[in-house]
Amino acid sequence: MLVLPFFSVLALAPVLQGLFDFPLQTAFQAVIFFSCLLWVLSALRHNYTGVRPPKAGGFGINPQSTVFDLHFSIVHTAVIAAAALSFCSMMASPVRALIWPEWGNLFAGFLLFIFSGFLSPEDKKITNLALRAAAWAMAAIAVVQIFVLKSPQISGSLTNPNALALFVVMVLPLAVSWKDWWLAGAMLVILVWTRSMGAALALTAAVGLYAWKPHERAEFKKTIPLLVLSVIALALVISQVPPQSFVHRLLWWKSAFLMFLDRPLFGFGHAAFTFVSPAYGGAMSVVASSSPHLQQAMGSIYAHSYYLEFLAENGIFCAALWFGLMGYAVKKKTGLAKYSLVAALAHSVIDFGLSVPANFWIFCCLAAPEHQGGADPSRPQEHRGAEAQERAMGRGRLLFPAATCVIAAAWLNLCVTHNTALRERSRAAAAYAEGKLQDSRNKFTKALEIENGPAPLEALGKIDYRLAFERKDRGMLFSSAVFFERALLLNPYSASAYRDLAGVYRAAGEDKLLTDLEERKKRVFK
Repeated sequence: MLVLPFFSVLALAPVLQGLFDFPLQTAFQAVIFFSCLLWVLSALRHNYTGVRPPKAGGFGINPQSTVFDLHFSIVHTAVIAAAALSFCSMMASPVRALIWPEWGNLFAGFLLFIFSGFLSPEDKKITNLALRAAAWAMAAIAVVQIFVLKSPQISGSLTNPNALALFVVMVLPLAVSWKDWWLAGAMLVILVWTRSMGAALALTAAVGLYAWKPHERAEFKKTIPLLVLSVIALALVISQVPPQSFVHRLLWWKSAFLMFLDRPLFGFGHAAFTFVSPAYGGAMSVVASSSPHLQQAMGSIYAHSYYLEFLAENGIFCAALWFGLMGYAVKKKTGLAKYSLVAALAHSVIDFGLSVPANFWIFCCLAAPEHQGGADPSRPQEHRGAEAQERAMGRGRLLFPAATCVIAAAWLNLCVTHNTALRERSRAAAAYAEGKLQDSRNKFTKALEIENGPAPLEALGKIDYRLAFERKDRGMLFSSAVFFERALLLNPYSASAYRDLAGVYRAAGEDKLLTDLEERKKRVFK
């Protein structure tokens, strides 16, 4: 039941990441969520109190022994707790209206982390085929970028070369384990072409761990040349990295750390760094103000450290749970897949690759706890007795599905509404570009009626500002100010809203309101 949906996600998500608009990411989230939900409902139907196959880790009771398997229950409970904490972070975020669509990507990864462990060995071979197909597709795209498009930087279909490098360092050890030497060679060539410092660090960490396996320390001397080669490669890559790249990272890390210090318990919510970090870039803004070119180079929607970014966005408790689970996954993973995880985690020290949904989902599938059973719960299993069966039917089969279906319906309604608003905003933006201000205003107003958000509010503020001067209408000037003020309530970290609102108050001659606005901005922008 899980293998085909998971196959589609692993095969298609990396290739389509470059086209990841809201409808597409919602489709992937729905595939993951509803396939997991149907799996759980099937388990409950066959008299489980939880979602665990025979002799596999999971929630609840082993149907063959009626004994709690505490070991795996703790793992899955920790994942659920991390998901709940990250949801609380999102709901309590000062920029919730901007970030909620991205939280579904994080939750989808948590589901993959839980349910990938329930795939049978045969199903895992099929999902490995999906990864191989995705890797070959990414290699083909990279070849086109290198030799046809003559692109100076290759990214496959991912965000940039660093995100592609993380994908490669996760796939490369797997390609070796599959003995697909052509794929391994292609991945290695692409990795060199990306010139990623994070990738060099990742390979050095993976090779170092492989060379120092406790049960093979007697053979350590044989692996020394490989380790030395990886260290030399790391040194060469670092020597080629421009000095400003290190400076930029230090400033991004500083912003993330200051964000964490301001909200250490719950953070700003998943994906909030994009919107909040400019308010914590004091040193960055000073340098950038003297050089527009440097300002562009220093801007980033990621912290370039997955750990700091996750900590700033989700808070210390959620981060402790999730980082602990990742460490546990590395400890328990066997075979060369262990080194895929090590490489990914090392890469994430200085880069953002795990913030890209496709990479994050692949990582979660690889990190899933390994179960020894993994049977499909839809297959008939041994019954536990009338009393246990009645408890399962009464508690799990009614309450859990009902609650989950209500949540799913609310989520779908929210996604449909958001997508409708996005389409209306797109039409409004097109009208604005054509100079049809009143038509654009009507469309943005309609989008705002569908879904309240800072983007249409700021757009309406700009339109009314222009119309106020065209019509010499002072009332419309204050209408513009109202829209900007409402936008700041939903996103108090919008530098453009502060700037435009200051322009409105200056044009209206409202010095007191302008002074008050500047004071408010100083409290937000550190």
